[in-house]
Amino acid sequence: MGRLEKQIIFFLTLLIFLGLSAPSVHAQGPISATADATLLPELPRRLHFTLDASTSAGDLTEARLFFRPTGSSSRISEPVQFDPAPTVALEHEWQMQLNGMPPGAEIEYIWRLKDSSGNEFETESQTIIALDPRYDWQLIEDEELAIAWYDGDEAWGQAMFETGKEAMAQLEESLGSDITHQIRLVAYASGDDFRGAFPPQQDWIGGQAFPDLGVTVQIIGAGEEGWMTTVLFHELSHLVFHQAMEGALANAPSWLDEGLAMYNEPDSRGSADQIQAAAEDNELLPFSQLQGNFGADGRTVGLAYAESEMIVTHLIEDCSEDGFRQFIQNLVDDMAVD
Repeated sequence: MGRLEKQIIFFLTLLIFLGLSAPSVHAQGPISATADATLLPELPRRLHFTLDASTSAGDLTEARLFFRPTGSSSRISEPVQFDPAPTVALEHEWQMQLNGMPPGAEIEYIWRLKDSSGNEFETESQTIIALDPRYDWQLIEDEELAIAWYDGDEAWGQAMFETGKEAMAQLEESLGSDITHQIRLVAYASGDDFRGAFPPQQDWIGGQAFPDLGVTVQIIGAGEEGWMTTVLFHELSHLVFHQAMEGALANAPSWLDEGLAMYNEPDSRGSADQIQAAAEDNELLPFSQLQGNFGADGRTVGLAYAESEMIVTHLIEDCSEDGFRQFIQNLVDDMAVD
């Protein structure tokens, strides 16, 4: 079966992408349990875990919930208190929004139980992909890319998906690497909708990427084709680059990550003119200032992006694409960038 045939279009009826998960029944010896999780709509967003469990060998006495965002190396462990009994109904809430988890994050969870006869029980691992319950989401995905949106029809979602696949293919070629984990893009229709999904932040923020989670959350209204193309080529660059850098012992410099994202945009932002003007005014930023956070000053940030794009353009176009791919491999092998 080809990739296109494997592509699946999901709508609201798929519970896992509505912030819901189908209850799962588990049994092991005298203990049995049914586990579930949902994303609550009230602010701040909370992930609500539930467990109905029973034992035929005395009372259930201990329960602990383990969960982690996919991409995290450590699990969160939460003991759940209850009065010992043969049958219990347990619940636990986790402040997903206040803990910085974005819409589209995948959460893996299990429960561990013990009864008064010493029997121990662990549910099978389950996952929930938590999307904002305020909206009726649609989804199109394959093994590499998932696009979730609610503003626009199926054709608009297909257009975003095809644009995303084109961007990712270009990035794989540039970096000489393959997509190893699915990337998810969550598209909000407006800035107000987007800001309602996060704790309070600056109004000028128009999107956020979470490379460790494989998620990027952006503002893309239906029909905004030019903006959609720019956003997908730029933002997917960050997540593909992050996967290409897996295994590196040092973080990549900001100029490389942001410069590559700018370079991959289909339309130029006029970086050369911006740099020329800064050079004439003796205002170019030193290379050392492009290594980390670009700061909060709009003019400085804009110049940092422009300089980063010019550096990456030089590496790819003047030093050859093969040379750039070798440069990336050297970074993964922990060679210094000087």
